[in-house]
Amino acid sequence: MEVVLFEAGADDFVVKPVDPPRFLLRIKAVLRRRSSDPFADIL
Repeated sequence: MEVVLFEAGADDFVVKPVDPPRFLLRIKAVLRRRSSDPFADIL
């Protein structure tokens, strides 16, 4: 399943049940990556 998601263009994915602390860390990581690109679109 993971391979299919990444081949379809996903950067990341979350499996259920969601672990809230891990989910927040993933969100923060995405925001860090996006903030390093000054020309990235605003979320």
